Amino acid sequence: MSDSNTPILEMNAIVKDFQSTGFAKSDIFRALNGINFKIYKGRALALVGESGCGKSTCARLITKIETPTEGNILFHGQDIKEITSRKDLLNYRKNVQMIFQDPFSSLNPTHTIYHHLSRALLIHDRCANNGKKLRARIDELLTLVELPTLTADKFPHELSGGQRQRVNMAKTLAVGAELVLADEPTSMLDVSIRLGVLDTMKRMKSEHDMAFLYITHDLATAHYIAEETAVMYKGQIVEWGDTHEVINNPQHPYTKLLISAVPDPEIKFREVIEQDLDFSSHAEKVRALSGHKVNQAKQVNHNHFVRLLAG
Repeated sequence: MSDSNTPILEMNAIVKDFQSTGFAKSDIFRALNGINFKIYKGRALALVGESGCGKSTCARLITKIETPTEGNILFHGQDIKEITSRKDLLNYRKNVQMIFQDPFSSLNPTHTIYHHLSRALLIHDRCANNGKKLRARIDELLTLVELPTLTADKFPHELSGGQRQRVNMAKTLAVGAELVLADEPTSMLDVSIRLGVLDTMKRMKSEHDMAFLYITHDLATAHYIAEETAVMYKGQIVEWGDTHEVINNPQHPYTKLLISAVPDPEIKFREVIEQDLDFSSHAEKVRALSGHKVNQAKQVNHNHFVRLLAG
């Protein structure tokens, strides 16, 4: 097992190319270009960026849905390419779990919540196949994610989006996951219940020492849950480090653009329209600059780095 100073997972110089075949030619699209980051137990790393920047591709590589074109991914120091046997794969997937963006399609609508949780417990040998013990453990899991125990007897369609996400979090606790890949877990939830779901994730970090890769486009939620943040654009990490440092002292123009896009409730609607026009023009220029090749990282502070534009 890793201690607090040893990463659970490392992405080392990861490159991922996809090949698209058209009628006339075959093109190579580079989705990830030299990605490096580390994730530690009891902590969260936020991957922040707009749609298409490569955030979810990172998660797909970690879950072994895809394989890197170059580089390696280490889990407790072992290259996950070496995890090939059925037993080892089952153990890896027990330890690395996902919470998906869409809480409505992530649960089988034909089965009760009891079935979902009991299946996770039994497949991974986390509880004896005993009716009373199984029910007691499921009740305990539901309580841990702040759901009433009667939730076990309900079907997914009887639950709200926030409740379904809590069930998904209970599943990660059921199997004893060490690392949770949370891919936009609050983006489809009502604003009023997002904070509660984030608070549950924070407790999972502190009380169960779970590590999180928190994938989002929302800097506000990243600031709330993640100790470290990495800002991605066009398959590159352009700025990373302590979340407070990155958000309060942004260095890369794309990071500054993301922060400037956060709505200000003090600004009147007419001013918002005028600012949106200016923002769109500015954003186009920043995106063009941010897509260029970058130099080696520059250290801004103790745990704050930026890749400045080449040239």
